[in-house]
Amino acid sequence: MKRLLVIVAFVVVVLCALAGGVYLLMVDGGSHARSPVVADLADDEPDAPLDGTGGPLSDDGGDSSSDAGSGGGTTNPVDDGSEDATNPDGSDSGGTEDAGETRNPDAGDNNGDVDPDGTKPPPPVAVEIDPTEGYVTLAGRVITDVGDPYPGAGIMLKYIVPGKTSGERGRSPSGTQTRSIIATDNDGFYRIGVKLVFPNETTPFSITLWAQAGNDLRSTEEQTISINIDETREGIDFTIARGGELSGRVVNHEFEAMSRAMVYAQRTDQGSRSFTVVTENDGTFTFTGIRPGEYRIFASADGYQPAEEMPVVTVAPGDSVAMTEDVMLKPFTAIKLRLVANEDQPNGQFGVIFYNADGKASRSTAKADSKGVAMVGGVPDDAVEMEVELKGYEKSARIRFTVVKDSHTDVGEITLVPAARDGE
Repeated sequence: MKRLLVIVAFVVVVLCALAGGVYLLMVDGGSHARSPVVADLADDEPDAPLDGTGGPLSDDGGDSSSDAGSGGGTTNPVDDGSEDATNPDGSDSGGTEDAGETRNPDAGDNNGDVDPDGTKPPPPVAVEIDPTEGYVTLAGRVITDVGDPYPGAGIMLKYIVPGKTSGERGRSPSGTQTRSIIATDNDGFYRIGVKLVFPNETTPFSITLWAQAGNDLRSTEEQTISINIDETREGIDFTIARGGELSGRVVNHEFEAMSRAMVYAQRTDQGSRSFTVVTENDGTFTFTGIRPGEYRIFASADGYQPAEEMPVVTVAPGDSVAMTEDVMLKPFTAIKLRLVANEDQPNGQFGVIFYNADGKASRSTAKADSKGVAMVGGVPDDAVEMEVELKGYEKSARIRFTVVKDSHTDVGEITLVPAARDGE
């Protein structure tokens, strides 16, 4: 009986021991599951740099203590072995290989770039933008192509204004600005203080300068300089070739002088760019202070078009050129008329309706001057009648005429009757 009691007691002790061990094992295992394992950085491991090669830029705006791999003693959770581990904020850390690496968002992705020795090159270091106003001083002289001083020349500046940071909206885009600063004195000298917006207090600023007189005369060269805040730069000199003068006369196809015609001087090396003057009553015109070069000359007037052959003239620095041939205009097929009324003088934009012998209608528009005189183009070759429409007036009676191609047919005065007002 005693032996049986001993055996039973032994079995009870063993079972209690087993039960206690299982309980301790479960408690210990559960505590490991709830407590993250943290690996500290080694004492001799340097902090991650803040130059874009392994950490955020200093103007990133985020809390560096919460960024993976930002240094300063902050560490990342050890990968638990899963393929897609996530950071505490829920973003994908890219697995064990990318743990602790933060790319510079401004530096671009260099994963595909490898140096010949097999190492990956560091991403480019971005310039920190902290727009700062500062002054610079610029000085120099402008002369002509023969060495004479050029008084009254403007100094032109072109530069990029860095964008400003505007909170959560990020940084506004940079933009190019061109400014005319000052005119040279009687001896051609200038000295100017300019307030500019620099990217920051230490980064040099690039400026492109040139000299200009009027709308066309410009220095033969530009200068691009790099300058710091509060720096003075002297000896920025320019040369402007002397302007030329060009004169001539505009006539029609019958060699009659054309007054109030527009004349265009178009440089043959600058596409559609041209300069304009208006002819005097005798048809003459003069361009003054134009840049030396080769020009194509043509003119325009109501009811006329440039002749097929346009004169080409070369103007040298300081020269005064008088054209030996006239600038000719040839007429469009047009109707010349004058609008009249009993109570007032009709003028301004009006419409014309043309009719052919079969009654088919087509429309055109024209503008009458203060005296009611107008030239109407767009005349069909088969037109035989016309009538005029002008706001505030009744439609005119039909007027018969005969078309003369490439000429102006004068139909004389057309009388308009004011339209009846409501209640009259």
